[in-house]
Amino acid sequence: MKPENLVVIQDQLITQFSLTLDKTMKQQLLKSALAIGSIACGTLGSIDAATAATLNGRFSNGLAGWSTLGDVSVTGGNPTASMTSGGSFGASALENFLGLSSGDLASLSNDEIFSGSAIKQTFTANVGDVISFDWLFQTSDYIPFNDFAFTTLSSTATKLADVLTVGSYGSSGQRSFSYTITSAGTYTLGFGVINALDDAVDSYLRVDNVLQNGETTPIPSPAFLPGVIGMGAAALRKRKAKKALAAVTVEA
Repeated sequence: MKPENLVVIQDQLITQFSLTLDKTMKQQLLKSALAIGSIACGTLGSIDAATAATLNGRFSNGLAGWSTLGDVSVTGGNPTASMTSGGSFGASALENFLGLSSGDLASLSNDEIFSGSAIKQTFTANVGDVISFDWLFQTSDYIPFNDFAFTTLSSTATKLADVLTVGSYGSSGQRSFSYTITSAGTYTLGFGVINALDDAVDSYLRVDNVLQNGETTPIPSPAFLPGVIGMGAAALRKRKAKKALAAVTVEA
């Protein structure tokens, strides 16, 4: 076959593969889009599937990758997950959301507990993995109304701070906390803050730098997804066009 004919065939093949995606390519792109989209749209619903590492632990993509209950938002120039005790969900709803047993949150307080808010994420971990985070508890309430903040790891709840420890209208200042995993498996990490004794005045918990062994997995923003998928499509088209051209060259 003459070289000029090969050039014509090459141009035709590239045009064909640029305009038409075959079934295999469509399936590959669809799988990629669904995988990325399901993570990036985590704020639209619960994220039930376990991830291999903490996702969006610095909250640079808002609350993507996290499930929320109550009054939760991302605030500040340095993104931080912020939740308030005015979330209107009672202890039972919070315990169900976080996978706790009935009465687990009450065990952290000597007072009747009222409304609150929480976030959670499920992940997998190996023995020796360290799950760490920064937190700050701040209250607009006063003693004796002992609102408190807490963290959970699967079925275990731990108090971080309360009004009694920070004082009326007080703040804990930024602090750090960590868990060391003793058994490989799937875990749910949670954070919450809740009103105690009444629900008239709120307290706040801010969380940041939720890391697994010092790292977190970023999530592409939804606006960036079309570009990611487009680059994948271009790469697939180019690869298939080269294969087809190679086949024509061998036949010649």
